[in-house]
Amino acid sequence: MSLNWPALYAKGRCKDIGIPWEAHENEALEALIAHTGLERHAIAPFVREGVLTVEQYEAAKAGGDNKPSARAELEAQAKELGIEFAPETPDTVLKGQITKARKKAEADAKAAAEAAKAGGDNKDDV
Repeated sequence: MSLNWPALYAKGRCKDIGIPWEAHENEALEALIAHTGLERHAIAPFVREGVLTVEQYEAAKAGGDNKPSARAELEAQAKELGIEFAPETPDTVLKGQITKARKKAEADAKAAAEAAKAGGDNKDDV
């Protein structure tokens, strides 16, 4: 029987699908849970982004770093780029797909501009 990594990820029980927390990250999770009183799944996105101390957490919260809205923003970007995804798709996977889609769009736009330029040059010669 294998582990259900998506379920573990959703509950904050792993860093990413197939990647367990490192010891120092797990310690940070426990400290932040004790400090905030929040559930593990609510603190995990902060630790996944590198927030490992109470001070970093407080700074992230004071700076308006709100992970639920960040998730909503990721979903909006993915939809805008035509990426289909399930609600349980991890943020890291969604970010990767958005990055790939943006790079592809940039490459396509560059190729189209070069093709238009090359086509325009030929018309001037006629």
